[in-house]
Amino acid sequence: MVTSRQTQTKQKIKEALTQLLKQAPFEEVSVTAICRQAKINRGTFYLHYLDKYDLMDKLKEDTLGHIYDILTEETNQLSKAVIHDILWDIYDDFEFISVLSRTPYVKFSESIHHFIASILHLNPKIEKQITLFFGIPKEYALAAYIASLEAVISRWIANGGKESPDQMTEIIYQVSALE
Repeated sequence: MVTSRQTQTKQKIKEALTQLLKQAPFEEVSVTAICRQAKINRGTFYLHYLDKYDLMDKLKEDTLGHIYDILTEETNQLSKAVIHDILWDIYDDFEFISVLSRTPYVKFSESIHHFIASILHLNPKIEKQITLFFGIPKEYALAAYIASLEAVISRWIANGGKESPDQMTEIIYQVSALE
């Protein structure tokens, strides 16, 4: 059972890591620095994580898992409403997502790519629509589709989220060209 105190501690650790990654690359951030920034002792950190890599892996997993939950809560359909909800979820945690995207250890583009592919595989109907839309073999059609969505999302994040999630929903929906 996770207590609210544990949740608060994990949030403090996440916020500390976010602030440190604004100043230095992940490879230069130490557990000591994270603990100092979060105002916790090392023992508390190690109650939750094995090391900074475990921390990053779990934060990445939690972030993508939450987005995946939004999708599966809404019947596995990649509808405009689901895209909108996912983009707002990213936007609500934009500061962390932004530093995550600039951390080579995370392989952000690759993670987004795999995430989009897993969403598409949940719905063979969408895969078929994509193949018909592009008029090329399925594996190439999916590669082109996934790469375009990943590029748009990555560019939005790299640009600092200038456009609102509402604007990005329209852009992604037009890029996806499925309807």
